[in-house]
Amino acid sequence: MRVKPGASLDHASAELLHGISAVEECFQKYGEESTLTSSFRPGGWLLTLLHGIFRDKRRAPRAGRCDAADFAYPPPAKAAVIIAAIQSRLSKTYGGKFDVLDERTDAAASAAGVGSQWSSAHIHIEYDP
Repeated sequence: MRVKPGASLDHASAELLHGISAVEECFQKYGEESTLTSSFRPGGWLLTLLHGIFRDKRRAPRAGRCDAADFAYPPPAKAAVIIAAIQSRLSKTYGGKFDVLDERTDAAASAAGVGSQWSSAHIHIEYDP
């Protein structure tokens, strides 16, 4: 796995680290290497965004932990199978409490409810019990 310069794994939860490992295994299965582009992002505005460590009341028990990571989008010819493999793998992990979002376009991100945060094509994973 590659880590984009500036991407931070600070405060990564144990669950997220497991998810990151699963993503890399799925990429490798199809002859690719994953690139982690983002995880922890500092700032108090991240109350509900799981890239941060501050939490709203609903997620208060997870305060202090980063539960989300983003990965560079896989090659188009393999994207569907790699993303399906990640979704299948993480749906069985920690009681299905992982979300895997295919954010290949702003429209796809908007459909997932995060369009205002979209910056470029990527895969987003989050542990959200």
